[in-house]
Amino acid sequence: MKSSVILVAFVLFSATAVSNIIYVPDDYSTIQGAIDASVNGDALIVRPGTYLENIDFTGKAITVRSESGPRWCTIDGSQSRVVTFRSGEGTDSVLMGFTITNGGAQHGGGICCKDYSSPTIIGNTISGNTAYDDGGGICCKDFSCPTIANNIITENTAAIEGGGLSCTTNSAPSISFNVISKNTSGQYGMGGGIFCSDSSSPDIANNMVSGNDAHSGGGIFCLFSSSPTILSNVIAGNSVSSSGGGIFCTVDSEPAIINNTIVNNTANLGGGVGCFSTSSVITNTILWSNSATSGPEIWIGEASNPASLTISHSDVQGGQSSVYVDSGCALNWGAGMIDSDPLFVDAAQGDVHLTCLSPCYGAGDNDAAGLGLPSEDFEGDPRVVHDTVDIGADEFFCHLYFMGDPLPGNTVNVRVAAIPGQDVTLYRGNDLLHNPHWTGHGYLYITWPAAASWSLGRIPQRGVLRQNITLPPSWVPGDSYHFQAQVGQWGNTYSWLTNLMTLTVE
Repeated sequence: MKSSVILVAFVLFSATAVSNIIYVPDDYSTIQGAIDASVNGDALIVRPGTYLENIDFTGKAITVRSESGPRWCTIDGSQSRVVTFRSGEGTDSVLMGFTITNGGAQHGGGICCKDYSSPTIIGNTISGNTAYDDGGGICCKDFSCPTIANNIITENTAAIEGGGLSCTTNSAPSISFNVISKNTSGQYGMGGGIFCSDSSSPDIANNMVSGNDAHSGGGIFCLFSSSPTILSNVIAGNSVSSSGGGIFCTVDSEPAIINNTIVNNTANLGGGVGCFSTSSVITNTILWSNSATSGPEIWIGEASNPASLTISHSDVQGGQSSVYVDSGCALNWGAGMIDSDPLFVDAAQGDVHLTCLSPCYGAGDNDAAGLGLPSEDFEGDPRVVHDTVDIGADEFFCHLYFMGDPLPGNTVNVRVAAIPGQDVTLYRGNDLLHNPHWTGHGYLYITWPAAASWSLGRIPQRGVLRQNITLPPSWVPGDSYHFQAQVGQWGNTYSWLTNLMTLTVE
């Protein structure tokens, strides 16, 4: 599934006012040289190219961003840590729009946030970095609380903990709308995607956590009194040789697992979720098509260190028969539990959007076991659209997206989820509105009049229209095109503008 969130964030953020603008390499030949010369409030704009550097923000409240996005601008750490925040940086210290790669360090091969630093890390590709201990892509430690949003964090490695990210020693990062995929924690490592430990309390929301690998906790690992809030994530296709293919919780960790879709993960113990010596809560969550030798969906053990799990208003394949509960441990099987095919749009292709015929549609708990609902689903659509929240990471709502590889001349499958029976028109805009315009029918994101339009047909009974569109062979890799759809005839009782879909040609 493709996502347009990163580019949108990059474009909208670029309009923010600043004191002075410094260009690299025009004004200073290196990024660090520009940082050293800057003062609070400055913006450093880095021209396209590859920069062999290891940068430190040195506590400054500045924006460091690429001119054209991560595809065109790389910071290569040459096997030393690429970016460091260690001087109490706040949210006004911004790193945006880079590929961060080839970093190596004990903690945080790509980026390290420590010593009360809380920067904003947005719209980057963080890939190919190594940590000899924890945090292959990003490490958060020592009371750091960074905002980590709209990044692609992929193919990073940690020898022990957190191939993608690690959150330790009282850190409390906000981790949202990221793609965290294909990261690895070593042969006996923990947390292929995300590792949480030592009284950390991250908010992990609206991420795609997929294809990560570890010894335990393929997607997310929770340890030593950590208390992450895990909201509206798709946790899919992660694998481990031991416990917790999707999520593993152990040793006094107390995660709250709300409105997630946990599918197609594999393990020896607990394909979807594994719990050991801990107390966990799951609500409004789909656990489906996970596999394990013991407890394909959930494993709770063991007798020497009893664990407990409370689950409610969730869709668990096989019901209680898919849950292993060791002697002395407790499974509290609450209200609203179902065992029904969630009727994803296309599970085989990894499309876990709900159809309007799904038994998960409107079947959740608005109280969410007293823990509070997420305000958005995994794509940023609003929650509780039709009186009662849906089960899983996706809230069925008017939404535009595509599947396939956006190559010149290639065909992609454009999909629109909406109420059945409505006609759909797709528009391509010349540009983005930096401040989306409210129309009464939803926000308008593209400039008007549109550059082109297509009639896609009518929303079928399942609630998702699918239509193939061939991209022009003349489109150039790296170029981006903005789309929005209108559902229903303008002015009718039901008519709506969808979200913005940005297609970047590969």
